[in-house]
Amino acid sequence: MASKLTAEQSSYFDDVLNRRPGLGLDEIASRHAEFEQLVMEGKIDEDDPIYIKMRSVGAYLLSAKGDYKSALVKLNEIVELSRRLGNLIWEIRTLNNIAYVKNLMGDAFEAIEIWEKLLLEDLTLADRALYATNLGASYSKAMKPKDAMRVYHEALELVQDNDDPILKADLFNNLANLYRKSSIFDKAIDLYLLALDLYKERGSNERLALVYNNFCATYLDMREPDKADEYGVLALEYYDKYMPERTRSIVLNNIAAIADIRRDYQKAEDYYLLSLAQAEKSEDKEMMTNVLSNLSLISWENSRFDQAKDYALRAQTIAHEINDLYAEKTSYTRLKDAWQSMGDFAQAFLAQSVEMELEEQIYKSNTPLDIAQAEAEFLQKRLKAQIDKYREQNHALEESNRIITKKTMEMETQNNLLMATNSLLNRIISIIAHDVRGPVATIAKTSEYLLDGTLRSDNPELMHSLYDSAQNTSHLIDELLELARKYKAGVDEVPEVFDLMESMYKGKRLADVSAKNKDIHIEIKSNRESIPIRIARNRLNLIIRNLMSNAIKYSPRGATINLDIEVNDDLLWLHVRDQGTGMDAAQIERIRTGRSFSKLGTQSEKGFGMGLVFVLEAIIHTGGVLEIESEPGKGSCFSVCYHLSDLKL
Repeated sequence: MASKLTAEQSSYFDDVLNRRPGLGLDEIASRHAEFEQLVMEGKIDEDDPIYIKMRSVGAYLLSAKGDYKSALVKLNEIVELSRRLGNLIWEIRTLNNIAYVKNLMGDAFEAIEIWEKLLLEDLTLADRALYATNLGASYSKAMKPKDAMRVYHEALELVQDNDDPILKADLFNNLANLYRKSSIFDKAIDLYLLALDLYKERGSNERLALVYNNFCATYLDMREPDKADEYGVLALEYYDKYMPERTRSIVLNNIAAIADIRRDYQKAEDYYLLSLAQAEKSEDKEMMTNVLSNLSLISWENSRFDQAKDYALRAQTIAHEINDLYAEKTSYTRLKDAWQSMGDFAQAFLAQSVEMELEEQIYKSNTPLDIAQAEAEFLQKRLKAQIDKYREQNHALEESNRIITKKTMEMETQNNLLMATNSLLNRIISIIAHDVRGPVATIAKTSEYLLDGTLRSDNPELMHSLYDSAQNTSHLIDELLELARKYKAGVDEVPEVFDLMESMYKGKRLADVSAKNKDIHIEIKSNRESIPIRIARNRLNLIIRNLMSNAIKYSPRGATINLDIEVNDDLLWLHVRDQGTGMDAAQIERIRTGRSFSKLGTQSEKGFGMGLVFVLEAIIHTGGVLEIESEPGKGSCFSVCYHLSDLKL
């Protein structure tokens, strides 16, 4: 259904849907409210193309505020609407958003299940890469780094030729997070730098805030407070300007950690408390466990052991609730230290036991070796793909070389034809014009005088035969002269529409004149009575005449020559078979490559050796193919083949 909105209204909402740079959350919320008002007024129906999209914006706004439960309710409504409207694309996209929100809520395994199913769908390359990226983040959160590494690299393969730099940068950033968790800091920093350059290129301020904060956290892990402080200042600036207030907790926590490393405990505690308040306000439980553990450490360092224990207990409870093994292991470390400092060694021993058990679980699935193995498996797979690609390229190159060789031979043939034609063309024209046409015209005129009584004859039948032969020969010469003129001028002959069988019978009549002298019989056979075609008539006539002339020249007296026409599916075959002297392989090769040669006929007939040169040129020009079968002493068969589809009217 077409939208009822005006062009101005559509543009107004498109800014939201396309996330126009500089459009903050408040402005997005304001425009979404206007959309809801138009829905209330009945100006936008649920089957309007913009309806589902703006409903998704509403879910995004709820998620941005940290109201994940309400966001899920709205997203599930959109899924139902998509199914009702038969809109599979938006059903899949909304399921992706549901998985994303569940991942934010700590339900990593539910998110994984959704994304694994979505990746089985018929997706666009961009969507497949996006969902694989999201799945990798969930695998990482669910303590499955090998799976995360696998899908991240698969996603990178998908986006190699993709024009979406943000998606590539997200992958680099997520991979860097994975390496940072495994303390492979040099690789993490290299990947963060790649992501940073792409985010800067596209002016993606929200993502720049994230990567600055990730740099800060990495240098904190490396115990380099000065570098951490450099990126922490940038992160806080970008979070204040471009990120929702609830997300500031993570930056405040890092700034507190920098002060902690520098032993500025009061500043550290102040920032930790600010971070905790923000995390509690937005119900970010993952962040709460992190900050509470850090507050426990600050309290312990300042000998406030009861307070350290209380913070650690709160952290452990929340970490266990959200199944965060990292955070729970850290909280037990803090509890162990607090109870040990308080003299409660039994509780300290229990805490240490649980800490060691959790550490073993983490180590089992998240060792640097596991990460290296996952990367090695990917590189091995990629190497195999490259080898397969090179094999295909090599095969294509071989095929290309074969085609080039064939084309080179064809060009050589054409060149031989051109050289032979140019060298003898003027001579042939001169012979036809001066040595043949004049006498034949005289014969024709004499025959005419005999017939009209100007001259007398006692044998009228002979005179009629003489007249017909002379007229046919005169027409033939005119035709050859015209063809020769076009050869010399480089003018293409315009194809004509005519019946092939009529042309064949005409060629036979001309050949019969020469055949009678050797008592040779010519037979025509065809599996079609009429074969209408569109081709250069003079060139086709030249082909038939020369093939028939050669067959007569090299056939013994009293032989039979067969002119067979065969239509088979899309192929048209013209066969000229004789019982003559035949040829050897070398002679056949000369003909196929357009090189002239001549030998005496069965009655010592002479020739210039150019007939078959012209035949081959005419066949190539008209789109045909010449095939030759011959053996010395066993006759020859010259076959010309055309595709009927090339000769269509």
